Amino acid sequence: MIQDGFQRKIDYIRLSLTDTCNFQCFYCRPRFQETSFSPSNEYLTAFDIEFMFQVLAQMGVRKVKLTGGEPLLRKDMCDILQKISAISQIKDISLTTNGYFLENIAYALKESGLKRVNISLDSLNADTFQKITQTPTFHRVWRGILKAIEVGLDPVKLNIVLMKGVNDQEVEDFVELTQKYPLSVRFIEFMPTRQTVQDQKKYAVSNEAVLNALKRKYDLFPEINTSHTGPSRNYVLKNGLGSIGFISPITHNFCDQCNRVRISAKGKLRLCLLGQNEIELLQIIRQRDANQFEKIFMKSMVFKPKAHELNMRAPWVESFVTIGG
Repeated sequence: MIQDGFQRKIDYIRLSLTDTCNFQCFYCRPRFQETSFSPSNEYLTAFDIEFMFQVLAQMGVRKVKLTGGEPLLRKDMCDILQKISAISQIKDISLTTNGYFLENIAYALKESGLKRVNISLDSLNADTFQKITQTPTFHRVWRGILKAIEVGLDPVKLNIVLMKGVNDQEVEDFVELTQKYPLSVRFIEFMPTRQTVQDQKKYAVSNEAVLNALKRKYDLFPEINTSHTGPSRNYVLKNGLGSIGFISPITHNFCDQCNRVRISAKGKLRLCLLGQNEIELLQIIRQRDANQFEKIFMKSMVFKPKAHELNMRAPWVESFVTIGG
């Protein structure tokens, strides 16, 4: 079992597969990649990833989320999924994507072992969507969402970063989606990076205020579902098909329950999304020395912070695109 210095059990790895993206959302500020690519030698390969999770599974890891950048830019995505899903101890494999490629690959992802998917969708309005992402692709992403439902990925979660004056007027539109589709809609508070810290006051929307406003209009019931744990506080509408969640890292800190660490596409272990500590793992992974990998990984846990402390200092993170948000 992996434990950090505060006796939190770490059984969840978020692995970034690339630090590039084909969208340019202003709150993320990514490196831009227009088309799919084959990773260079500086990135973890499918075989590196297979070795790493074989060792981590023996150490107690049971849950994996593949992120980016945009992970579906990688041509070897299905190969990576097949290698991870073949490890019997790994019980849950999910993916976070912008949805651009999903329509054409959803079935193959499911067949390769993907269980569920998170799709970033910050607006249901095509014009607003284009302003946020710098791409005129809303309808393509929406078709990808419907395809994910069709092939049986479950749950299909929509991640919405709420921003004042940008998309906060669409909250009820997203809620209504859960009446029509089996979607888990999740509102996420704006988290600043070094590049966007000046935007915090301009765009920040409190999830508590949103939840209270929705309670005045809708009968919301706490969701009783223990199959997928996480930081989201979830509710359902009467006779609804989906759920509504609130992830509130600023106003409703959940660090005391953190069970995850992150590994970048270039093999750097990051112990907190908003922290500064990174430990180089790539060369040890390439050496295929399981004992040394386990030793360094376990020793690194002492550096995992108790909390992100974002309210008390400026952010360390330059851009979320390299660490998977």
